Amino acid sequence: MSAFTALRLPASRSLRAGIAFTLPTTVFIALWLQFQWGGNHLTTVMDDITQIVAPFFAAGCCLVAALRTRARRRFAWLMLGASAAVWGLGSGAWAYYEVLRGEAVPYPSLADVGYLSAVPLAAVALVAFFRRGEASVRHLLDGLLVAGGLLAVSWTTVMGALFASHSGGALENALGLAYPIGDVILLTVALSLLRAARGEWRLALVLLCSGILLYSIADSLFTYLTTIGVYSTVNGMDVMWVVAYYLIGIAALVPSGQPDSPFDRRWSTVSVVLPYGFVAIALLVAVAVNLHGGLTMFYVWNVRGLLGVLLIRQAITLRENRQLNRHLEERVAERTRELASRERHFRALIQRSTDSTTVLDSGGVITYQSPAIKPFLGYRASEVVGQPFAMLLQPEDAVRFQSVVSDLTTGQERSASLELQLEHRDGTARVGEATLTNLLGDADVGGVVVNMRDVTMRIRLREELAHNTVHDGLTGLPNRTLFNERLAHALRKNKRMKSATTVMFVDIDHFKAVNDTKGHAVGDAVLVAAATRIESCVRVSDTVARLGGDEFGIILEGVSERARAVARRVVEAMQAPVHTGQGDVIASVSVGVAAAMPTDDVETLVRHADTAMYQAKARGRNQLALYDPATHAHMLDEMQLQSDLRVALPREELRVHFQPVVDLNSGAVVGGEALLRWQHPTRGLIAAGEFIAAAERSGAMRDIGRWVLGESCRLAGPWFRDGGRRSTGSASTSPRCS
Repeated sequence: MSAFTALRLPASRSLRAGIAFTLPTTVFIALWLQFQWGGNHLTTVMDDITQIVAPFFAAGCCLVAALRTRARRRFAWLMLGASAAVWGLGSGAWAYYEVLRGEAVPYPSLADVGYLSAVPLAAVALVAFFRRGEASVRHLLDGLLVAGGLLAVSWTTVMGALFASHSGGALENALGLAYPIGDVILLTVALSLLRAARGEWRLALVLLCSGILLYSIADSLFTYLTTIGVYSTVNGMDVMWVVAYYLIGIAALVPSGQPDSPFDRRWSTVSVVLPYGFVAIALLVAVAVNLHGGLTMFYVWNVRGLLGVLLIRQAITLRENRQLNRHLEERVAERTRELASRERHFRALIQRSTDSTTVLDSGGVITYQSPAIKPFLGYRASEVVGQPFAMLLQPEDAVRFQSVVSDLTTGQERSASLELQLEHRDGTARVGEATLTNLLGDADVGGVVVNMRDVTMRIRLREELAHNTVHDGLTGLPNRTLFNERLAHALRKNKRMKSATTVMFVDIDHFKAVNDTKGHAVGDAVLVAAATRIESCVRVSDTVARLGGDEFGIILEGVSERARAVARRVVEAMQAPVHTGQGDVIASVSVGVAAAMPTDDVETLVRHADTAMYQAKARGRNQLALYDPATHAHMLDEMQLQSDLRVALPREELRVHFQPVVDLNSGAVVGGEALLRWQHPTRGLIAAGEFIAAAERSGAMRDIGRWVLGESCRLAGPWFRDGGRRSTGSASTSPRCS
């Protein structure tokens, strides 16, 4: 630990520099005066130099402090620095007589002017250190009590002897008394300032007042020794002045804003009894003097004056205490009304809050319950107080709740949040969102506080929303999203457990006609009936989903051999009429069945089942079809043909070829047969028999027929203009277009 930490001094650069200068200098001059190195003359020179350096060091430090502060405190440091500088000039005058002129310093002299002028400047500086509002009648009376005690000590040690000696003239005696009187004034103001000082700069004032105390003692001794003519040129007491001004300089370098310490709090108590201590000192001095038979009127009147001031101070203190008590009583009454109002306010909030507030002891027993439990769980507050909180919980949550309470009361956590399943008085389930706070250590609560909100409707809405996200709103079946998720899960299990999965697509035949003729209400009834009948044909572990519109999907897990039987039951179940409000409706279905291969993913398997379902529709509906890769390839080919046919006309890929009819006798062309051909960009020339069926199924046959008729007539036009003749032979009849 450093010296600065041990002394509780702030380690500022300027303060360290000041201490580094003053400590060795003080030790050095003290040793020099003690051993008088170099003889009496050199010792006198060093003594005088240090008494010039010390006050000017203090003056410089005060100037630094003035530059760092402002307002009244800046003025105070400037005045204190001026006082030190004036005292230094007085020491310079003393050195002039003693060193340069080599003669005894006369009394009085210019040195006394400097010394005595420093006193009022220092007193003004100390008064300026008081904050605004700190000076009061009570402080003035305290100062008089301190001054009375100091005056009694000074009269006994210095002033009384000076007053009684009459060794010099009137001026000398007056100056002799001026020194101790000024010292008493300085000490009185310094102690009063120290009593009123706050902790933020009390350290600086302790150093400052210590310097004033040393200065006053040295000053009084100097005056006394000078008056009785025994003061020597080299005197060990001169170190006291040096130390005094070094302390004042260091005090100026101490930064303000230091935090309060235990010493500050103890000093507050000491400062209250300090004036009484000086009264006691004055009384003890008077008693001691009286015992030695030297009691004079000064002591009598000093004691009388102190007692009078003390009585006045006590009267003022009593009045202030009464005012303070009255003020405190008013504040207490005001705070009591405020607290009562807040209590009513918070009680009203608790009583009318929709959130339940419960206080539990460490064992989970209810010690307080707010009325909000009545609309929440149906119990009155008085019915549950004294009961374990677990009685309100569902059995599966009681253990979990008690575990959380135990963790709060024994662990580091102060609060926890959780959802609780509770039981209403009527037996219905409720959900509460609870926040638990451990306030067992709070004397005003002394328990675990449970703030709970009824979130039953919110949880139900959340569950309903989650259900609707993956279920069909009309039939209640899983939708395509959940169907795909379950199918993906089944396929993963296939690969892991080598099991089988089959997918079926079920489509209601001619459902659009039902909607168009009977209305959407009947269509919805058909969909609901279809969902119910399909579910009755499968196991509970199987999945039935509505994929959209009139299309349903079925996932059979772990089976393959019974898939055809299930599909047949579905087809047969839909043979019975669906009874609706507008009569019976026959709604057959087409079912496509696809078994999963080891390499199939969800998209592939769904596509296979969809293809099989379209195969069933192509076979005439109201039946089932198993997925066949060859048939699938044929369907893909036909679908591609249908897609290409849609652009064949715009791209002018169709052609009309004529098969002529020739008269064998004459060799003349008597007619012709128009033949449709398709010049496919990748397949080449395709005969009509290969794509006419696809054109009919795609709905493009009408447009193609019109084009063929128009193209044939356009090409046959020249024959009619030639009168039916051609260069193929002799005269012939007009050709026939067919």
